[in-house]
Amino acid sequence: MTTRIPAQTAFSAVLALPFGKFGIRIADETISELIFLPPETPLIPANTALAIAVAERINAWIEHPRIVLELPLSNRGTAFQQRVWQALRAIPAGEVRTYGELARTLGTAPRALGQACGANPFPLVVPCHRAVGAKGIGGFAHASDGYLIAAKRWLLDNEAKPANEMHSTKHAQ
Repeated sequence: MTTRIPAQTAFSAVLALPFGKFGIRIADETISELIFLPPETPLIPANTALAIAVAERINAWIEHPRIVLELPLSNRGTAFQQRVWQALRAIPAGEVRTYGELARTLGTAPRALGQACGANPFPLVVPCHRAVGAKGIGGFAHASDGYLIAAKRWLLDNEAKPANEMHSTKHAQ
């Protein structure tokens, strides 16, 4: 299966993070999208002041995942998706909720909740990786294997570490 790499020209940066490549798209001084990318995606240095600041904040969050990652996000998503994304942001780092638990809290079906998670344009800021299946890790960004599930596992493992075991190395931008 060939992995399609989104058009690089639209990225304000492509970062190499411990879990893989991660793209930043900026429009009108807000983040229009954050996206997990295939491993073969070429790096792109941050090319605007905002992209540099976003890359720095993401790297700081990787080092200390219990800080809340606040970034200037564009207004995206339906009212339902925004409700789901807000519920995800309320889950503390180091904790998870099942799709079923979140669905009951929001009065919706787990499948609808999973679709809203998969449509999340701001992973890390909206921590969709904290939503898991009742019998395991569940899917991630509409995937059930490959680099996306590996990223979800890394993020959950990183957030589960005690504060005194957090990373102390810098990551490439």
